[in-house]
Amino acid sequence: MNKLSTALVQLEVFIKVKPVIEQLFDGEINANEHFSWTDDYRKYTHNFSKVEEEFLKFISKSEEEIYDKLKGMRSHCSVIESKIHFTYGFKLGFQLANEILEKANFNRY
Repeated sequence: MNKLSTALVQLEVFIKVKPVIEQLFDGEINANEHFSWTDDYRKYTHNFSKVEEEFLKFISKSEEEIYDKLKGMRSHCSVIESKIHFTYGFKLGFQLANEILEKANFNRY
């Protein structure tokens, strides 16, 4: 296969695949849809639920309301933390890819 044929094949593949940045912008990619429930996660949440059930037996209704508010606040904090970690990881991955590409281009010449 000559260089022109190879370039045309690569161009055809590139045209068929929508860039990830466009997929993200268009809402076609949702990281939450492909969340992997690990055995550790399942075990921890199961144990948490059991302990929480026991705890709720010993507190009053007003204390339960306060506890529910605290859980909601903690949950919201977890979402923010996840966003921060995701953003940092994405940027770090991009920096890594950029370094690899720079080295590949440097070694080419």
